Amino acid sequence: MKSLAEGLNRNTVASYLDAHLHLQDQRLRAQLPLVIARARQKGVEQFFCNATSENDWTRVVELAQTIPGVIPFIGIHPWYADLATEGWKDRFCMILEQHSCGVGEIGLDKRCPVDSIHQVALFKAQVQLALRYHRPLVVHCVRSWGAVVDTVEQEFAGPDAPPVMLHSYSGSVETMWRLVKAGAYISFSTRLLGRTEARLKKVLVETPVERILLETDAPDQLVAGWMERGGRSYNEPMWIADLYHKVAQLKKINVEDLKVSVWENGKVFTHTAASRR
Repeated sequence: MKSLAEGLNRNTVASYLDAHLHLQDQRLRAQLPLVIARARQKGVEQFFCNATSENDWTRVVELAQTIPGVIPFIGIHPWYADLATEGWKDRFCMILEQHSCGVGEIGLDKRCPVDSIHQVALFKAQVQLALRYHRPLVVHCVRSWGAVVDTVEQEFAGPDAPPVMLHSYSGSVETMWRLVKAGAYISFSTRLLGRTEARLKKVLVETPVERILLETDAPDQLVAGWMERGGRSYNEPMWIADLYHKVAQLKKINVEDLKVSVWENGKVFTHTAASRR
């Protein structure tokens, strides 16, 4: 069984970590070797690869087994909550028992056309599996902060709880502090590179560096008019370097110090306890 920590024991100090992306996405498939090569040239050494539906669980695990530095997370995204098939939980458990995967990307999204009842039921079920198997959790949240924050405070605030990351954070400063006090990590995406993200930049400045993670969410969240350089119309992990420099500028810290801090923060998501039934 591949350990989530594999790869972090190498001499990778001051490397970049992309804390959330989707390397299995069809838009990257044909170009994936070049995408990874371009990221490595920029100094990106770790990729937290998140599934979004049952259809890509196996692909995410395969990528983690074949590409050094890819850390797998499996889950069902709220946009696919109504597509969960009969027996999904048994298959989910089987993968968690056979592989050192985190749980993600899961969550709640009020912009999503899927009925909220389906979203909430699936979210709660996957949260319980993360707790049962003591696996790190990645959460997607859009306009559903009350339910998500309550869950984090109730289920993940204890010293023995697995770590939880709020991916591509879009909430308020006040919500950020509640999450941080409960022990959560706040991941900021390449949205911060956009010109209209003044509110989000303020949240970033307020967030303690020891709780910050950074991500591209590739191939999504392409910043219009900026990342189309090279003729590519999708986001990719090489752009994480630009995000680190922007965050270092906003936080008024040295970028090398930021790289070390984010790397250390990411380590808690690459360690997992033995499976618990």
